[in-house]
Amino acid sequence: MRFLSYTFRLWVTAAILIVATGPLLAQDAQLGGRVTDPSGAVIPGTNIVITNVNTGAQRRAASNDEGYYAIPRLLPGTYRLAVQKEGFKQLTRDGILLQVGDRITLDVTMEIGTASESVTITAEIPLLRTEDAEQGLVIDNRRIMELPQYSRDPLAFAQLAPNVNGSSSSAGYGSNFRIDGGRTNQAEYFQDGIPVTTGYQHNIPASTPSKEALAEFKVLTSGLSAEYGRLSGGAVVLVTRSGTNEFHGSAYEFFKNDKLNANGWNANRLNRPKAIFHDNVFGFTFGGPVTLPKLYNGRDRTFFFLNYEGMRHVAGSNANQASVPTELERAGDFSQSLYHGGKPVEIFDPSTGRLVNGQITRDPFPGNRIPQARFDPLAKVYLGYYPMPNQAPQVLTNNVNNYVYNSATPSTSNRWTGRLDQNWSTSNTTHFTISQYSYSTTTPRAFSKLQAVGVTSSEAYTTSLEHNWTLTPSTIVTFRGGVVRSKNFSGSTVDADATGWPLAQNVINLLGGTNTGRVPNISASGITALGGGSLGDIRDTTYTGSISLQKMWGKHTLKAGWEHRRYLSNEMSGGSFSTYSEALVTAQSPAMASVNGLALAGYMLGLATGGSGSQMAGPASLQTYHGAYLQDDIKLTPKLTVNAGLRWDLEPPRTERFDRQSYWDRNYTWGMKPDTTWSWSQVEQAIGKTLPQPIW
Repeated sequence: MRFLSYTFRLWVTAAILIVATGPLLAQDAQLGGRVTDPSGAVIPGTNIVITNVNTGAQRRAASNDEGYYAIPRLLPGTYRLAVQKEGFKQLTRDGILLQVGDRITLDVTMEIGTASESVTITAEIPLLRTEDAEQGLVIDNRRIMELPQYSRDPLAFAQLAPNVNGSSSSAGYGSNFRIDGGRTNQAEYFQDGIPVTTGYQHNIPASTPSKEALAEFKVLTSGLSAEYGRLSGGAVVLVTRSGTNEFHGSAYEFFKNDKLNANGWNANRLNRPKAIFHDNVFGFTFGGPVTLPKLYNGRDRTFFFLNYEGMRHVAGSNANQASVPTELERAGDFSQSLYHGGKPVEIFDPSTGRLVNGQITRDPFPGNRIPQARFDPLAKVYLGYYPMPNQAPQVLTNNVNNYVYNSATPSTSNRWTGRLDQNWSTSNTTHFTISQYSYSTTTPRAFSKLQAVGVTSSEAYTTSLEHNWTLTPSTIVTFRGGVVRSKNFSGSTVDADATGWPLAQNVINLLGGTNTGRVPNISASGITALGGGSLGDIRDTTYTGSISLQKMWGKHTLKAGWEHRRYLSNEMSGGSFSTYSEALVTAQSPAMASVNGLALAGYMLGLATGGSGSQMAGPASLQTYHGAYLQDDIKLTPKLTVNAGLRWDLEPPRTERFDRQSYWDRNYTWGMKPDTTWSWSQVEQAIGKTLPQPIW
């Protein structure tokens, strides 16, 4: 049975000393206020122009019959406001700093005079949010760039916000990140206007811009407006850097190196040299107006920004230890082998087992030697992949840590972020952002070709497109669309082709074939296991589209919108098989396994005491989501505004492409019924004995 999920949200809040401005998705800023004359009377029809100081882009507005004006959809930055009305001096206000999600109230009082006269105000404006109940913290570019941080992950600074708990740098599936007491792993992340978390596991894609590419971000902790949906607790809103009218660039490198480090304790103990450790993070930024000599000059109109960041990391150890069979043991000779503590090994032939006085009795192998004719064919294959010992074993043992080797794990990542802004006119603006990330790491085999080593690779990209269309000075329409794509592969492989190996067909089926880099993992106490391999392939794609309209109408600021998301998830995992052997299979009696028998002997005889396998499988699901909202900010008095919002969320059941997804059917009736006359005492009477009471 499939379940339909939908939600209605309705709330009303009041704020003091605010202007009638509507809510916007928090990556944008908004400036609004009231225009009055020296007596306090409102001035309708005032011409208002706001200019971005860095790009020269302009937006126009006008005060309505109530004297109110609002200029939404402003990118974070520094602005200049110019106000003009016939019969009054022109007023200019400089140094208006707007940050991500700001809702700044700037009331304007105009002086009577002629248009040729002007008044310029340069005093700083206090960044007070007074027009709604939204709360949060802006992490500006200065804090992002200057606060010390080892991992260079800007999202980790979300923990600076109040009411934020957990680790924000790994806020995906299984994390404990939460905002304002919300559910873990359910905060939403927005990048340049679009939600970027995946649908199946609600992960953050790795294509998050680098520290150098982020202008700032804001953590929204409470008082969110009706336009926010499909989240719990709060949201994190990121805005990328844009170009300006001037060309700016930078280059950087951060490095850590083993030449600056001391040797490790374990390497010193084993008289090994210092292990390799190189960590380099480097990149560049460049932005400015799009300029094509003699063809196009993009000043005040078209801007670009580009960032690249690369990482090259190598770390390893010169003191890895393993336990391998000795030369005699490979030939089946255990006459010199020792238990832990130095006691000689004693092994018994499982084929001679018989029951004597309630105990299993077996005959010992003559001379503690297993005839090679008794070797298991697959054990022979695996024994051929063990290297010979290269150092003395641990004291009073036979082969514990008798092999030492070097290892190194190189990893590489590349991260690109590009942004293009186009100011078509004072009524139309567009911006496009794309960020891409790739990562790969593979551990070279330094122990054996049959050693399962980790392989990890991932790739992700995020694209967003936004267009703002100002229909009238009081009406603006916004279109948004975006795609988030994430591919993550993690697993382990061996460097061996199992074609021709003595493997059962059902084992080959579990592994997905004989040349997949996966072979059975076979282990025994006392030696390092060989074989193995696993597969985990997760691919998520999210498509997002939305439209919103904001209208200032008298004392009302209305905003309505609709959004649609499509979450596609494909996951493949499994493809493994493992067995293990213990000493009891070559002991005289299982009850005596702790004092005789040897797991390696059972391994060579092909006797397993346990095993498990997993088959490759995974869902290919589609999850859709619809959200619609209406927000009305009503200016009841010059010092009181009511924010009222209504939101409708619809999330239909997830579907699976191959109908492999099951749901609990609450209406299903089991055919079996319990025997209501049964009792534990009946069992005791039947056997004539009192039994311990069951733990349930």
